[in-house]
Amino acid sequence: QRDVASYRAEINFLAEFAGLLEQRGVRLPKVFSVTSDGVDGLTGICEQHGSLDEGEVFARVMACRFLVVVEDLRPGRFRQELELGGASLEAALFLAARIHGATFEDNDILQLA
Repeated sequence: QRDVASYRAEINFLAEFAGLLEQRGVRLPKVFSVTSDGVDGLTGICEQHGSLDEGEVFARVMACRFLVVVEDLRPGRFRQELELGGASLEAALFLAARIHGATFEDNDILQLA
């Protein structure tokens, strides 16, 4: 359920905010494509999880399709980490601060969120 919520948040962020943030000087990967066929039905699946058997939940989740294709900002250097530290943590915090600064007290963006 947490993974589904994470994918949905990423898809919504990229679709709604990436272009706007780029216009405001926040460097994000260029978004080539965001596809989320069946994502809207996932909320209902998660809410019904207590009344559905695990196999049915799995089948419904697997019927959904998520695809996010973005520019690779660091070709050949991608690593997925469970915990950030050092330079990776510093870069993540710097980007979070830039996003915050570019959107601070912007009521139009708050209405979209």
